[in-house]
Amino acid sequence: RLATALERVEDGVSNERLAERGPRELASLAASFNAMAARLSEARSALARAEPALAGHGTAVAVKALAGTVAEKSVPVSSVFWML
Repeated sequence: RLATALERVEDGVSNERLAERGPRELASLAASFNAMAARLSEARSALARAEPALAGHGTAVAVKALAGTVAEKSVPVSSVFWML
């Protein structure tokens, strides 16, 4: 299930989550995956909201505006910049 969930997130499915049950280690892994997927979903949403305002502007303007959106939502910058 984890491999399938990872593939779905990689393909852009932002609402993929795992059941947090089973042995403690697996439940912890599922909880970590769910937290990561939620942060990634927030980052994708922030990018989608910023795109219309950034159309036609230079890279520096885009990065500055996106950084403000990321800071506002407490999304790790590293999870956004790989999408640029």
